[in-house]
Amino acid sequence: ILLKFNSKNEQNELSLLDTSLNYGAVPPDNENALVYVIKGLTGGYNASFTNQQFYRYNHTYAENDLRDLWNYELDLSQNQIALLVDHSWELLGQEFTYYFLKQNCGYKMAELLNLVIDKPLLPSVKNWAMPSDILTSLADERKHGKKLIKNITIIKSRQNSFRDKFVLLTNTEKKAVSNFILNNDLENLPSVLENEINSNKKVIDTLLDYYAFSLTKKNADPKSIETRRRAILLSRLKLDTKDIEWPSSSPKPPPHKSQNSSMLQTSIVHNDKLGTGVELRFRGAYYDYLSNNSGRSPFTQMSMIDLTMVHQQNKISLKKLDLIHVETLNISPTNLPEDKAFAWKVKAGVKKQNLSCDGCLHGYLSGGIGKGYLVNNNSAVYGMVTGEVSAFGEKTLELNTGLTAGFITGYDDWWKSHVELGFQKSVTSSQKIRKFISWENRFSNSKWWDIRLKIEYDKATEFKISAGYYW
Repeated sequence: ILLKFNSKNEQNELSLLDTSLNYGAVPPDNENALVYVIKGLTGGYNASFTNQQFYRYNHTYAENDLRDLWNYELDLSQNQIALLVDHSWELLGQEFTYYFLKQNCGYKMAELLNLVIDKPLLPSVKNWAMPSDILTSLADERKHGKKLIKNITIIKSRQNSFRDKFVLLTNTEKKAVSNFILNNDLENLPSVLENEINSNKKVIDTLLDYYAFSLTKKNADPKSIETRRRAILLSRLKLDTKDIEWPSSSPKPPPHKSQNSSMLQTSIVHNDKLGTGVELRFRGAYYDYLSNNSGRSPFTQMSMIDLTMVHQQNKISLKKLDLIHVETLNISPTNLPEDKAFAWKVKAGVKKQNLSCDGCLHGYLSGGIGKGYLVNNNSAVYGMVTGEVSAFGEKTLELNTGLTAGFITGYDDWWKSHVELGFQKSVTSSQKIRKFISWENRFSNSKWWDIRLKIEYDKATEFKISAGYYW
């Protein structure tokens, strides 16, 4: 999250020369990833405010990192703006200690905005700061009866700009785009029909976005890409200068419409081996496949500090603690060469070996790689090859490998469903193949709550009904 000061003579989200204020840690160049995480969590880095023209951030995030930017325009008075500008100037050059979970960019920007906004922008019940919580608070704030946010716009990444345009093309236009990308003969310039000028413009515009984001790839061939872009531009110069007539499309919902980032969930659970019990689950952040993920990448999940305790057989025990879980299907709606990537996941924590055992906890680090495919706008299938290292006690390590496959679908945000099945085989012991399957459904389109039903088999069958509260 960063603060952008809009110039008076140019009021739009892409005012690239506008001054912007950012806050972040100052690590050394080429810092080791593990060291970066540890120091970021423990206050091992200094941090500072920096000001640069907006085009630098637009280039870094939208052009290179291929991430969408959302622009929330605030309805502030000139006196309030002047106070923010003056205090921002005082902050430049000051050094702070950076903590990833607390005194991060969200925390410092909330502090700054609280100079002119009376309402706390971060929830007092959380001892950690999530940048997304600021957007939720700003969206709820009123000034003299009017919303504090007077306009929300999106600056699409090059990749998403290409994807959104490609989806709006006709089948004939999509074929023209694909043929030019897959054909090495530059004499075959992008064209639909001689009298379809608007179609040709759309094809050329889509191709320009494709090659622009292709340049950000590690294995990109700049010389070849520039040659093809030049050929496309020459064909565009042969057409008139009128604006392109794109068909209308539904706007993307902004990030503050998604479910709140922290969850507290209670469940009634019945296990055919261990009996009936009650579960309490706490997830510090962020979301899973079934969450209402407006403004986020589809078919992804990311969570940190996901803890589940269970009261069963007259005792309370730990069922699982996921320290981190990141998973993405990386689904491409185009399946063109530079617009494809592998599905992957990484997960680490403590969990029970299976659903049938009691007190059989072990630490683990697991991962997977595979592919995901779009079935329709709301559904996807995927498959992954997986591996897991488990630790039992002080000296016992076990290596497992396996396969998983799944299906995710939903309808109108009221209902989402996720089915996953697979097997796992130990490489280091003679244990039998472990088979598992789960089916979970989420009901509700609220930011604040949902109801979930889940059935799962992993050496025991378990039924669960859950009510979740998000804040």
